Amino acid sequence: MSKSAFNQESILIWDNVGCHVPKFSGNIYLWRDYSENISINQFSVPKYIDRNRFRLRDKYNSLLYELGNVQIKNKRVIDWLVIRPNFSFWWMTSIVESNYGKSTFMTSVIKLLALEEILSHRKVSQIFLNSSDPNMQKVIRKFCKEKGIRFFPFSEKNLKINDEVFNLWRQGYDSLPYFLKASIAFWRYVNLVWGLRKQNVPKEKIQNSDLIIFDYFFHLQLNSKNPKLFRSNYWTDLVEVLRNAKVKTFWSHIFIPHSLVPNSREGVSILKGLNLNETEAHAFLEGRISFIVLLKTFWDYLRISWIRSFIRDFRFFCRTAILSFDLWPILKGDFLNSLSGSISIQNLFFLNLIEKNLENISGPKKGIYLQENQAWESALIYTWKFKDIGPLIGVPHATVRFWDLRYFSDCRNYASDCNNPKPLPDKVALNGNASLNAYKKGNYPQDRIVEVEALRYLEIAQSITNIKKDKNKATSNIKVLILTDYVPKVTRLQLRMLTDTLPLLNLKFEFILKPHPACPVYEGEFPSLQLKIFQKPIVNLLKDIDIVYTSNITSAAVDAYCFGVPVVSVLDGTSLNMSPLLGMEYVIFVSTHEELSHALQKDFGFSTNKGGAFFCLDPSLNKWKKLLRID
Repeated sequence: MSKSAFNQESILIWDNVGCHVPKFSGNIYLWRDYSENISINQFSVPKYIDRNRFRLRDKYNSLLYELGNVQIKNKRVIDWLVIRPNFSFWWMTSIVESNYGKSTFMTSVIKLLALEEILSHRKVSQIFLNSSDPNMQKVIRKFCKEKGIRFFPFSEKNLKINDEVFNLWRQGYDSLPYFLKASIAFWRYVNLVWGLRKQNVPKEKIQNSDLIIFDYFFHLQLNSKNPKLFRSNYWTDLVEVLRNAKVKTFWSHIFIPHSLVPNSREGVSILKGLNLNETEAHAFLEGRISFIVLLKTFWDYLRISWIRSFIRDFRFFCRTAILSFDLWPILKGDFLNSLSGSISIQNLFFLNLIEKNLENISGPKKGIYLQENQAWESALIYTWKFKDIGPLIGVPHATVRFWDLRYFSDCRNYASDCNNPKPLPDKVALNGNASLNAYKKGNYPQDRIVEVEALRYLEIAQSITNIKKDKNKATSNIKVLILTDYVPKVTRLQLRMLTDTLPLLNLKFEFILKPHPACPVYEGEFPSLQLKIFQKPIVNLLKDIDIVYTSNITSAAVDAYCFGVPVVSVLDGTSLNMSPLLGMEYVIFVSTHEELSHALQKDFGFSTNKGGAFFCLDPSLNKWKKLLRID
């Protein structure tokens, strides 16, 4: 690449990891890399995002608000998608949900919002783009064409190609029309849950219940010797508190097949035992499926697909505010899937199943549900309030990550004095200071949040001891606990970085590894680390640990933080920083083996447990008792 091809107003966007960045006379913006070298004009877009995360998150939420309020033929998109009185299907789309476990568009949009800010302060005459992402190419190419900027798609011969390019089955499925994808999803779902119709739940127990709880039939503690004893890792000690107080509860479970409950037959069998308890009724939400539910779901699908034809001009309004990047290529898949594809049919099933489950329930009753701000929750909130059953409380059961965009929305969406408003629970029960602060900084209405004990983390209070160490690092081995990810490539990145760090370490280290169950690691895979692999509970391992080295996304980092153990976390520029510890003290994020070397040899000083600062850990559950009015 000759220097004559560039000038001072040229930029290179390098959307590649693991390949050498070429010499370039202009500015280089690394799209997926935290490494930054300002002396040679190499800038990291992920690092820019971390530095300006509050502003960029607000911009993202504002963008989604504007998309919902786009006027097409003198009518908002929200109003076009009304599917029930005063309820819009817009609130059940993937774009609104912004679920990092289901969609990937959020990372691309946030990065483009960051690039927009960067470019708005520069006069650019030409852009060179190195990216294998066709949607990214479309966005930048169109931007350059509209702004009169020369565009050069740039690539090297040795670029690594994503394995998915060769996944012919996936390519074949992706090429199917959306109604065919919806049909496949329809019959797969019916086949999965049809057997749940055999559940036998006494209607009297449901109608006489005081409290209705919606959750997933997952994270169970099954007891073959006492089949009627229901225990859940979601609700832990609260279940026993409700039993002791003789609160009549109806548990509406969403069926998720897993190793303990692999199919509907096993699910119905377990439910039969649980319903022997006098004060509890258990049922699967999907157990009320019927031919009527199927017909209503199919009819709703036809309605939404028909409405889609009236709002096809939506694609022309998917623009950013400053430089008018056209985001349609990035949003297209999720938008169309939400209105006509498998996501649409799944969400419409939930809407009709929830209506069926609540049709014969009358108040007053209290309701609580696991809050992850998934699409089905909007259907639940709407239906519950439409029937005026009673107060409904959302319960985020884990930590609230800064970039988990499901939990954050533009403050204008919280207004209730408008047509087809965003469905909101009466209260959100938050499990401690960290979640309270996250919701407050996210501009959630303060009168709708309340603090309760962290049910899933109560064992921390029982096991935790202050860790106050002042080891002589010159004579003692520093024990590092490695907590890996469920994604193999992320785990390999984490362990390779540690391997590359070894020559830079001047102190003696001992590496203990607890791999994720879904991604095993064996001692011989990284021989230079001399790994000692354990499957013990994290609580048992942390007592003798000096530093914890984690992947970016693992929630196990929270356990270490609460014990007061310093945490070093690897950054992965391919995604947003999903660490639950983003912004916390005694946490260091690293992106290179040099940074990791400095972090591991840093003198963190004395540290005490921070469980109480992060979570509310009172084992008496007095806050829960007050919220649910349990004597």
